Amino acid sequence: MLIIEQMKAKENFTNLERQITDYILEHRKEVLSLSLKDLAQSLYMSKATIIRYYKKLGFSSYRAMCVELTKELSLYHDYDEARQSDSVLFNPDDSIEEIAEKILLVKTNALTVTHEYLDVKTIKQIQDVIHHYNRIYIYGFGSGGSIGASNLEAKLMKSGLDATRIEYKDWYVERYKNFTKNACMILIGYNDSDNRIMKLAQKVKQESIPIILLTGPYKNEIDQYAYLILRTYYTEEKSVPFSLGSITALEYLTSVLFTVVSK
Repeated sequence: MLIIEQMKAKENFTNLERQITDYILEHRKEVLSLSLKDLAQSLYMSKATIIRYYKKLGFSSYRAMCVELTKELSLYHDYDEARQSDSVLFNPDDSIEEIAEKILLVKTNALTVTHEYLDVKTIKQIQDVIHHYNRIYIYGFGSGGSIGASNLEAKLMKSGLDATRIEYKDWYVERYKNFTKNACMILIGYNDSDNRIMKLAQKVKQESIPIILLTGPYKNEIDQYAYLILRTYYTEEKSVPFSLGSITALEYLTSVLFTVVSK
């Protein structure tokens, strides 16, 4: 999850930590230029309180937190615009032109955010893994993941790679009781995984098949089974109709991955 999203959620925060969060969000740009001592003085708190705060967010130092915030703040308004535009899609009185404009905004923001935070190092590692194995299993979950899996399979097969998109059914585990050993698996899905996907991931890991996970910004249980994780940091409310932004973001990731792998 993005640091800003963690701050806005305020999960398990103490009253003092909520005060720190509110101050940082209200004075985003100013905070980045403040030292640890300056921030503590501005909040009338001890440095130890600030230290406990950034450690709770997963950072080893105050400066590391500021560096991450600097990266995120440049796109923060895009996140808000994307979510706002998603939430007002398809009002009964919208004209065709207005609907088209809103969809364009959502998709543009999804592409922009995904591109800006593209993890090139992880893509190179995924490229090496795929080139190492003879076969690629692909599975998509959720609307964005299913579409992404189907498109990626077609593209990889056209490039001459042995790619197989699989479907999880009751007979699936028996059919694939013995996976091809010289293979890897790509799981694609934006939202949290369900029990079926968890069982699939457990089965695949038991077979010593490396899992490559293409997913959204939020950590979830399936992460523990992945060898490599490539995220889009575009954030989308779960209530958004048709998952327009997340589908676009995942499609961008699969397109970049395919192009890199097949070149």
